[in-house]
Amino acid sequence: MEPWRTPTETVDELDDENEHRTHIISPVDNLHIWRGGMATLDILDVARFGGLELFVLCGYRFVPVRSAETFVICENCLEVAHKIMNNVRKKENRNDRKAERFR
Repeated sequence: MEPWRTPTETVDELDDENEHRTHIISPVDNLHIWRGGMATLDILDVARFGGLELFVLCGYRFVPVRSAETFVICENCLEVAHKIMNNVRKKENRNDRKAERFR
């Protein structure tokens, strides 16, 4: 498990609350679909048309069957995405400070 990940509870695939949310797809967790150069929307399209299961940041797993554009964003996915971005920024800042020492 990646260090930025937090353990998530197992989510029942029939959970209405999760089913009616717009989730954030993690390409890393969907390597069974991803091919070089694919964007997240490409992964979604391949999963939808191929009937393949998607894994999202909050830990929910599902086979997409409809457009999620009309649903509210999943707060758990958003929270994980914020943690990822904060860790990326911290790492970039550390690298910038290290580079400054060598100038």
